[in-house]
Amino acid sequence: MNGNITDIEQAKAKKRQETGWSLEEIREGIQKQRKAYKGLGDKEPDNLASGGDMKNILDEKEEDDQ
Repeated sequence: MNGNITDIEQAKAKKRQETGWSLEEIREGIQKQRKAYKGLGDKEPDNLASGGDMKNILDEKEEDDQ
């Protein structure tokens, strides 16, 4: 077996350092990010802020609406 194996990802990274990102690589990255982040905030509550004074947040009563 040949001991000289070419690592495609390493070759792409080296080329990227020399020439920068290609338009195709940018588009592929964006598509991956869209899939990863799609629907991420669907289960989050509408309002995460307490609405009170942040200096007194430790003194406020907890309100569990669940």
